[in-house]
Amino acid sequence: MFNDLFDKEAGGKPFHAYFLIGKRDEAEEAINHLARTIACRSDEIFAVDSLEEATGKAGEIKAQQVRELIHFIQLSSKNGRVGVIYNADRLNISSANLLLKTLEEPPENRMIILVAEKERILPTIKSRCRIYRSNSEAERIFHNFSYKQILANSIADCFISVDKIVKENELNSFFDNLERDMRRAMVHEKEYQLTDSLKQLLLARKRVEQNANVRLTIENLILKIKG
Repeated sequence: MFNDLFDKEAGGKPFHAYFLIGKRDEAEEAINHLARTIACRSDEIFAVDSLEEATGKAGEIKAQQVRELIHFIQLSSKNGRVGVIYNADRLNISSANLLLKTLEEPPENRMIILVAEKERILPTIKSRCRIYRSNSEAERIFHNFSYKQILANSIADCFISVDKIVKENELNSFFDNLERDMRRAMVHEKEYQLTDSLKQLLLARKRVEQNANVRLTIENLILKIKG
């Protein structure tokens, strides 16, 4: 299941694009919930999936499939429309670039939801989506990376988790989840001492974007958080 599908800072309003990372069956209930928030009926949800290859294995999502989805959500409707792309990590270059153009200029009262078990989509697409993980997936990868758990865990355990984050290429989600955790603690638990740690996190993210060594940057951030 997915939790906190609406950021507090967004005032609980639906966003134009979501990326749900987890099992397909876990995402479907969240999709129905999101659809209801824009008064969308089931017949105004259009989904595409990866094509089946001759071998029986799932292939790629082609540009024509994405083109049909975009056409559907752009049709006139009194209600909202939702386009869903399952196995979004199987978008090919053409279909991904086609989707990107729509995400850059999203139609009003329309929503695109991407679903995948892995975070392997173009960074430019991911940056235009709100990213959420299923509880099980978030727990698997980030169980050692809430602010309080970083303080509680040993440095050795934290560094083992850093190794997993780097190997699984989950860096952006690590930063997103830790930043969200810190901001919520500041707002809801009045932990204002987190200001310095949050500044360090944002600085670390900037350094990584400037091609600093990823592992060393995260390890240094953890050391600063732990003081």
